[in-house]
Amino acid sequence: TNQLQLLRLSMIFSMHPSACSAMAQGVIESEHTISCSGVLRKQGFRHKSWKSRWVVLQSGFLYYYQAGDKPDPLGLVDLHECTHVTCPPANGRSVPFEVVTPARTFFFQTTSEVDRDRWVAAIERSIGFIRDNHPYEDTSVTIVDVHTRAPARSVTLS
Repeated sequence: TNQLQLLRLSMIFSMHPSACSAMAQGVIESEHTISCSGVLRKQGFRHKSWKSRWVVLQSGFLYYYQAGDKPDPLGLVDLHECTHVTCPPANGRSVPFEVVTPARTFFFQTTSEVDRDRWVAAIERSIGFIRDNHPYEDTSVTIVDVHTRAPARSVTLS
């Protein structure tokens, strides 16, 4: 299976020119690796307050925890169902992004555009990994340009 993982990585590098820098930042997605993790602010579903959460992007899911040392997640975002990711303009000290599924829109904030771009790129790679490894699902995904909020590309998983 190590050879299979190396083959997948070489395919990622050939398809994504920025994969080398992504690997250096620790945001390459594979079946079981953590591709991105850190503290984000997340807006609650019922109560619209913002709370800091430890968020882990792993195996096509965004898990969010009360803190990094807590073993059980408070919830998750299934990126297999993600329809698009948007990046509203920064307002003051918060730099937001949104992960949209048919059931719900998840609102997150970072403290810098660099960090937001890192998270959005990791989520895009995860969605690409899902597309490449689940070719028979009937789902479409729209990746929205980080800076202009215009659809950058639309991907159909079929």
